Amino acid sequence: CMDHKRARVPLVKAGLLDVLYNMLQSKSDDNWMASCKIIYILATHDAAMRETLSNVDGLVASIVRISRHATKLLELRQKVFKCLAYLALNQTSAEAMWEHGFREVVNRAIKDPDLDLCMHALMALCNALRSE
Repeated sequence: CMDHKRARVPLVKAGLLDVLYNMLQSKSDDNWMASCKIIYILATHDAAMRETLSNVDGLVASIVRISRHATKLLELRQKVFKCLAYLALNQTSAEAMWEHGFREVVNRAIKDPDLDLCMHALMALCNALRSE
């Protein structure tokens, strides 16, 4: 069994973040889903990893943008808000979320009938409010 926490750092050094950013720029729901899954895993690692993610120019803005466009696929919306919930623990990421329209997308998400989505939207909101 592979120790996933130890495997993350070499993957980041190997250019994974650039690949994830490029996937977020595509118009493919599959790319968005896959990149959000990986970003979520990285964001749950520790504060240093969240700091690394926050330093990828445009990454947080791209996730907020996707949350605006991913209205049809529930699983994608859930993944997006899971990412945002953990990224918002970082001050730089939280500020980027607010700058790129987080208020609008979280307001819509907390009214969604899916409880998992609502829970992660509220987590993202609470964590992001710490930076306000």
